[in-house]
Amino acid sequence: MDGKDIIDYFNPNVEHKNLHVYYPFTVRKGDGGFSGVYSADGRWKLVLPFSVKSAATIGNDGVPGEEQRHMSKLSLYDMKNDPYEKNNVIDKYPELVGQLMKLARSHNQKFYSDRPSIDERIMKK
Repeated sequence: MDGKDIIDYFNPNVEHKNLHVYYPFTVRKGDGGFSGVYSADGRWKLVLPFSVKSAATIGNDGVPGEEQRHMSKLSLYDMKNDPYEKNNVIDKYPELVGQLMKLARSHNQKFYSDRPSIDERIMKK
């Protein structure tokens, strides 16, 4: 469909180069429809801020409780050493975050230009 020959990817005797620089992902339909990027090797996952819903008050006797929303933080996960995403390592790798943010901004602008920019989402928190 994309016009690229991928037959060598199925041959274990042929060395091949990954044609991708990053992989975008979406896990939530809200928040602009774009959730973040993985590095090409799949090790690093940059998660963009998203709206989190939680209970402000609990319902009682059929009366619904109230909900509150807040924005999550920009996060970076090392999927090789932390596949369950328990430790946000964003402060340890500022250069890597800058590279992934550049890719994320470009992707967002190309495919989601009608939605809030990444910087607008970050400023909401």
